[in-house]
Amino acid sequence: NLFAWNDPQRWIGTYKNHLLVGREECNQIWFLQPIGREPASVIRELSAYEDVHWERIDAHVATHCADVLSTHSLREHFDYVYERQNLVDMGGSGLKIYRKQIRHFVKEYNPTVRALTAEDLDDCRHLVQRWSEARPLDESGIKELIALNSALDNLEAWSLHNLGVFLSSQLEAFVLGESLNSDTFVIHYTKTGVPVRGLAPYLINQIATQVDARFDYVNSMQDLGLPGLRSVKMQWQPCHMVEKFRLSPWPRC
Repeated sequence: NLFAWNDPQRWIGTYKNHLLVGREECNQIWFLQPIGREPASVIRELSAYEDVHWERIDAHVATHCADVLSTHSLREHFDYVYERQNLVDMGGSGLKIYRKQIRHFVKEYNPTVRALTAEDLDDCRHLVQRWSEARPLDESGIKELIALNSALDNLEAWSLHNLGVFLSSQLEAFVLGESLNSDTFVIHYTKTGVPVRGLAPYLINQIATQVDARFDYVNSMQDLGLPGLRSVKMQWQPCHMVEKFRLSPWPRC
């Protein structure tokens, strides 16, 4: 995902065996969480310099830095995590509406579900184009469009797990994701080409069903502070959230 969202204003470096991704904005340096074994130690060391800020920092890392940096919760960047088996079974009263939508969708459209092939990539790009033309895109949406096309271009090279939903042999939805760690699968992108009721929940149900059973959880990433997206993600009943924080120098007296 880091390579897909290849912002030309970002730069990448290393420090003590940690990967650093940063950018300069308004004469301040902003880093994402260092990637390595001891991110908190790196943050503490580099924060000795003025105007160094950190964003999207995990809660346990933020806790280890709270004595030297001001911490601020970033609700819009909290990751939503679901029990994979719950998405497979669609159990409980909270998911009743999605169970009904999926049953109706399957009965009405008799969808085909399979992994994408190289021959499907042009259809994926056309679907993404239809998606982008159906709504006004802000700067964030344009960046997502670029990142998604980059992911499609490197689908095999990046070993992204994928799944497509076909209606009458036409690709109408797909999902891209990968292993986040030993017990969690992360969904990077889900896209649907037609406003068919039940298609989106069916896609989520199918990716949860078909990924490796070793995964206990599915991470659907953040809501970016968008009210509609937040509402939908909450309706899927996350079992927990992965909190993210911004770390900044204490205000000068």
